[in-house]
Amino acid sequence: MIQGCIATVVITHLFACFWFLTAKISDFGPETWVARKGIIDEDNFTCYVYSLYWAMQTVITLGYGDIPAVTSWEMGLSLFWMLFGEIFYSFIVATYTAIISGQIEIDASI
Repeated sequence: MIQGCIATVVITHLFACFWFLTAKISDFGPETWVARKGIIDEDNFTCYVYSLYWAMQTVITLGYGDIPAVTSWEMGLSLFWMLFGEIFYSFIVATYTAIISGQIEIDASI
């Protein structure tokens, strides 16, 4: 279970970085999420927090829509990330359910 949590954190971090990269690929144009949120001149930490916020809300299917995908790079990444999130969390829930119900044995020596 710890490995699953670590994998979730690492993958979400990577997609937060990819989300920022979508704006950078478009040279931070006026249609990019960074320009729309008005954080072009903010420090890297602030941009990362916004990116991580987007990655978390998208992957857990909340998707408030306050940082929407507009450019084709943003839409492509969003579609992939949503699909990945559905598959990943379905797998995690199914695995943990099987563990709890006793259908899968855990090797405690690991």
